[in-house]
Amino acid sequence: MKTSTDQSSNGSKIETILKRRIEAIKSQDIENAVSNYAENVLLFDVVGPLQKTGAQVAKQRLEEWLSTMESPVGYEVSHINIKASDTIAFCSSFNHVLSNKKDGSKLDMWWRETLCFEKNNDNWVIVQLHSSVPMDPESGKASVTLKPGDKI
Repeated sequence: MKTSTDQSSNGSKIETILKRRIEAIKSQDIENAVSNYAENVLLFDVVGPLQKTGAQVAKQRLEEWLSTMESPVGYEVSHINIKASDTIAFCSSFNHVLSNKKDGSKLDMWWRETLCFEKNNDNWVIVQLHSSVPMDPESGKASVTLKPGDKI
């Protein structure tokens, strides 16, 4: 996990949260994967609807997604960039899943993710999660086979 993190202790705390979240997703530990979500977290997912709100909704979405995959889930996060102040932090990354699905197919997909954190009583919580894939302007379809560095 190559990370560009500011040198603050807040940046280090965000990096620790990210590492725990990655390991939780790999092991399908949903409770730990969402443990740092704010109760009213705002989600912009790669699947509809356009917007979802709430930690419980985020948990249900993660349960649905992970329930389609064999364990452990092949999941990595790269090109991580963390910027943190005393009260707010942002993290952008490229996320990759390469996993066997329970139906016998394989899922191999990269997407972009931005997490927004707020400090709440000395604890960092994710208040917004935005995931997206680029689209091909010619076809109007998502470009889900792109990898970091690829061009459409």
